[in-house]
Amino acid sequence: MKRFISYWAVRCICTALAAVTILGTSAQAVFAASPVGREIVPPATVEPKAEEFRYYYRVYNGKLQYRIWSMTYCRWVTEWTDYEY
Repeated sequence: MKRFISYWAVRCICTALAAVTILGTSAQAVFAASPVGREIVPPATVEPKAEEFRYYYRVYNGKLQYRIWSMTYCRWVTEWTDYEY
């Protein structure tokens, strides 16, 4: 009979600790996700931005050449072109 009581007591304690752990972490997550009181407001106007380019240079057959890369669209805008002074 004594062994049955100790098994029951250990099982109850483990269940209670598990419940406290689960409820404690979920309560903290809800608290952390609660709003601070700031309201999210969308911008009033749309600001258009210019496309950004980057020039790349190389020397090919003794001639200086350049090529333009669009940083906005991530693609080449031109082919290799001879640079004229």
